[in-house]
Amino acid sequence: MASLLARRTAQTICTRALPTHASRHVHLSAPVQKEGWFGNLLRGSKPTENPETPSPKVPEESGLHGRIKPLTVEPAVQDAAVKAASSTSTTENTSVPITTEAQDATSSTSDPIKKAKNKRKPLSPEKRTKLLEENILFLEPRLGRRPELKRPKIRKATWARTLGACQTEEELRKVVKLFPSWRDMGNNFEGSFSEIFVRRCILLKKPEIALEVFGNYAKYNVPLTLNGARELLNATYDKKQLSLVITITSLFEVYKLPPAAQDLPCCAMVVSACLKDGSADALVVGRALVPHLKKLLENLEPQQIPKTQEKGDDMPRVWASWALKKVDELLFKARGKREDWLRDWRLKSGHIADAQQF
Repeated sequence: MASLLARRTAQTICTRALPTHASRHVHLSAPVQKEGWFGNLLRGSKPTENPETPSPKVPEESGLHGRIKPLTVEPAVQDAAVKAASSTSTTENTSVPITTEAQDATSSTSDPIKKAKNKRKPLSPEKRTKLLEENILFLEPRLGRRPELKRPKIRKATWARTLGACQTEEELRKVVKLFPSWRDMGNNFEGSFSEIFVRRCILLKKPEIALEVFGNYAKYNVPLTLNGARELLNATYDKKQLSLVITITSLFEVYKLPPAAQDLPCCAMVVSACLKDGSADALVVGRALVPHLKKLLENLEPQQIPKTQEKGDDMPRVWASWALKKVDELLFKARGKREDWLRDWRLKSGHIADAQQF
């Protein structure tokens, strides 16, 4: 009776093949259907009809490999399972739609035009003053050899923000007075901060403050970089007294920078300042540097200056072109003729459109 019941059951539904230890008197007369990819998936072998479906394998060392037999699925059941799986995945994909806000946020981060529109607006003078006062109140008790407060610590970005909030010479000098206390704590100012400090001094039209700081490294511990020296020269060589230019060039050796005569922007600006001053001592220095300038141009390929670089991509190259123009004009006034080596290099670099132009 039991054998007959088992035979009928196997004929109507899909069943698992009997394990190897089952009693041998039970025989299935129903034909075994060919195993599909769904059955292969349950068995753990590689799928043959659907390569996109992952195939978890049964490890051999577990002792179960080869013992677990596959389920033989009828075509109707198999088709129903596939349809159910596909409908479930479709529902999952559409259940969380991408909103337009998310799309706009994604597109706004990748669109450079929208990036420019999303830039922060500059602070008003009142907010800058308030920010400066807050930063100074934060810095003062945390500076010195025995600071009153230790937490939270001073970050290097705090110094940059404090400098950026300065709007007058008086405010800038307040911040400069805090530099020695930072040094007393065993901290150093990096070159990037030094260049930010130079730009703030130039913006406030007080390069003299920068020279005071760089002229006393033992007190302020702020290093001068080559880019910072170039910016200081560019801000002073055509507008300030020659003494400031000479002071800047004297700092090159102190901070182990390349000599001004070996750097094209610096050499051109110093020559221009000396020739423009016109005093006997200045002319001696300027004329002595002209051969160095000529050698620099002879060993340097012509440098094209795209218009976009005038916005800051390569300002030292732009500063050099401005200074060379002034040197070309001043040498012509002093000698009554153009210097061929200077005119030709500027012509090849595209600084002038023709040989008659300055």
